[in-house]
Amino acid sequence: MRVSALLAAASIATVTSARIAHAECPPGVIAQPEVCNCIDDDCDGVIDNDAPDLCPPHAGYPQRCLTHDGSICQCSLECGLFGGQFPCGVSGVCYGDLTVSGTGEHVVSSHCFGVCPGCASAAVAGVCDSQGGPLPQCVCKTGDAYEPAKCDAPCTNIECPGGGVCTNFGANAGRCVADNCFNVPCAPGKACNDGACVDNPCKPGSCPAGEVCKPSADFSSFACEPSCADAKCAAPMVCSHGVCVEPGCVQPCPDNQVCGGADGGCVDSQCAPQGCPDGAYCDPLTGTCGNWPCEGVQCPAGQVCEAGECQLKAHCPPGVIAQPEVCNCVDDDCDGLVDEQADVDAGEAPLCWPDAVCVFYLGVCECAEHCCKGELTCPSGRVIRDDVVISGTDPPVPVKDNCVFPADTECCDCAGTLLQDRCAPEGTVSSDTSRPPQCVCWTGGCQPPCAHVDCPNGGVCTDYGPNRRRCVQNDCFNLPCPVGQACDHDQCVANACQPASCPASEACRPSADFKTFTCETPCAEVECAPGLVCRHGECSAPACPDDCGAGFVCDDAQGTCVPDGCLAVSCSDGAYCDPLTGTCGNWPCEGVLCPASEVCSAGECVRAREHDGGCQTDAPQDSFTVDAPVDASSDEPGFVPTEFQHPPTAAPSVAGCGCHSSGSGAMNWALALAGLIAARRRRRRDRACSEYNPDRHTMPAAQVRCGSAVRLRRRVTVNQSEGLGTRRP
Repeated sequence: MRVSALLAAASIATVTSARIAHAECPPGVIAQPEVCNCIDDDCDGVIDNDAPDLCPPHAGYPQRCLTHDGSICQCSLECGLFGGQFPCGVSGVCYGDLTVSGTGEHVVSSHCFGVCPGCASAAVAGVCDSQGGPLPQCVCKTGDAYEPAKCDAPCTNIECPGGGVCTNFGANAGRCVADNCFNVPCAPGKACNDGACVDNPCKPGSCPAGEVCKPSADFSSFACEPSCADAKCAAPMVCSHGVCVEPGCVQPCPDNQVCGGADGGCVDSQCAPQGCPDGAYCDPLTGTCGNWPCEGVQCPAGQVCEAGECQLKAHCPPGVIAQPEVCNCVDDDCDGLVDEQADVDAGEAPLCWPDAVCVFYLGVCECAEHCCKGELTCPSGRVIRDDVVISGTDPPVPVKDNCVFPADTECCDCAGTLLQDRCAPEGTVSSDTSRPPQCVCWTGGCQPPCAHVDCPNGGVCTDYGPNRRRCVQNDCFNLPCPVGQACDHDQCVANACQPASCPASEACRPSADFKTFTCETPCAEVECAPGLVCRHGECSAPACPDDCGAGFVCDDAQGTCVPDGCLAVSCSDGAYCDPLTGTCGNWPCEGVLCPASEVCSAGECVRAREHDGGCQTDAPQDSFTVDAPVDASSDEPGFVPTEFQHPPTAAPSVAGCGCHSSGSGAMNWALALAGLIAARRRRRRDRACSEYNPDRHTMPAAQVRCGSAVRLRRRVTVNQSEGLGTRRP
């Protein structure tokens, strides 16, 4: 934001002074006169609400405070007021999809809007970078419509007429805050003690490699201790100071309560909703303000401090090993971002070659170059497509006129493709009794999921399951056993259940040691009366009369709800976590053989959904149909994360590839990259790779390709009211 805009806003401070005096600001933030910046500067609960005074006229022409997506706001002029080839001056973009900041009112006419794509992954020497730390993370800073936007530090050109200083770091980056180290970080080697910077006794090398350095309360000494990142605590144990201890409370505390009662129960938090006014940490048990729990803590490489304990920086799905990010629709480095730009200054390899961007097109992610850079045709093997989005953006950011590999009908039908023993239709058994994976559509045609995948950080790529096409630990929790075997605590053993063990209409269930088996009626053939559930082919009343709710599971033996033992446990090798005990072991469906057209889910054989018409999916389905008994526990389908399951689109146009003044070409490319600033996927704790069924054999529905719909339907049941259960015809 330009200084002139700030001064103009300051001139109306008398209008807003009463509101500022009674403002409810976030902890540490000091209320300021409102300016056009997508922020509630005066803390009155409304963003940019002093329009039209926020934007003074430019050269006699009126401006409005506008935004594209709520992340960048700018005082903007209507396009073409001065005529000429470049109607928006050096900013170069005439935007037609803008709204008034703070109100959401759609603006009909096109306005000039400054763009600076890729700031989240950019680096400006000595000013900002993509990772934060000694330098702040770059943001897009805009002037007016005739002043170019650029990647810069959050506080550039920000003044604080209402008091305080602007901070470049933390949740309040770019805002005016109280001038203390709770809000403005100390220099390296220092720590924040009661708002003032002091020497930090924890230095690089203070503790042995792999251990945590924690300073004393007065920062006069330090202690070394194990890291909680290395602790494997079984429920209900929790990690504290690197060791597993009994939790203070046996049940999770509700909102606004914390664990700390004299009897080991939950008590009300003593902190005010707005926290400490100077940005300090509020102790919920005492309500006192002081140092943050992680202040001065030095974690081993690859770990970060959270709530006073060091944890792994990368949060991978169970069994997955973090790898360098590549353009493949996957969060390879487990940082919560998909296909984000590389930090080249830190030694990371670029995601794509220069002038190319990682895009998503019909289920495939690839590096694609905009064809409008003077080459009006695409390289051999690629075609021009418009229905392309930048990978990893939410909502999807479309780009125009890109050269991508075509998704032709042959590649579309990968589910039925047989590529020798490398990949084959679901249920195929090769001559060496292995199960080839199902082919997927990738750049260059139908290929095995792990084609061209390397694992430089260790592990092996798996072609199967929810982590398909990812680098995982080399055990049978992640890689299926050969036909006739089952995975018993990460080792393949002979499975007592074989295709001929039970009648064709019955399910085969192995014993816990896989040495014996029993035949039973599959739950797919049983219809239970309302209120009853099917277990092992029989209908019975549920052990717990009511839904246990979040954080609890039903203990069938006791008939009561108990805390979920897996809330604080992650089976790092890909094993199943038993919610009753919090221990890791075999999956409930391991070794179970179901009749034809049925699959195992949560330990029971259920009817597979059928696919009716249309083109096959290149990604696995949420269930599958086979023509013979299937070891569903080992032959698992994988899935495409939900955020990449874009809806089918109309057949794309391939006519032309030039730079146009509206609707396509370079301008759309610039606009798409502008949207990328805000659309780059944020860190997600609830990312899609954790959304599959707790039993790993039921996965979300896959992306439908080639514009053809795949209709999922269930069989209609009959005799629903006859006794406890009936068989389906």
